[in-house]
Amino acid sequence: MDDFNWRIWASLALLGSIGSAAIPPATSADEVHHKRATVYSDRYIGKRTASGQVYNPHAKTAAHPSLPFGSEVEVTNKLNGKSLTLHINDRCKCSIDLSRCAAKALGISSTAPVAVKVLSKPATQGYSKQSTKIALR
Repeated sequence: MDDFNWRIWASLALLGSIGSAAIPPATSADEVHHKRATVYSDRYIGKRTASGQVYNPHAKTAAHPSLPFGSEVEVTNKLNGKSLTLHINDRCKCSIDLSRCAAKALGISSTAPVAVKVLSKPATQGYSKQSTKIALR
């Protein structure tokens, strides 16, 4: 590998490690992350999520910064012990953003500390524009 290509590769590796330090990627099923959950704003009702699905406040869905779309997670409210299984269908800049239905079922009105357990990830994780898009809200 010539010097120029090596510098590009090293720069990309460094950028990747900086990004992963800010938001650690979920790497395997059964891992648990302790996060702060927020609730989707009503202004997103009926708009497309990063996965292409339309946001439905009555669906049991969530946005996550790094989990693949279609991942299934169990979210537990640490304040009351309530748990719920959700599907990841959007991106967010926060730890995890819950649909209105999910937040209500967990007893969360605005924010709360939660444990997020990865139950499953989609079998195929091929590259797509939508899988890497982060919705800037």
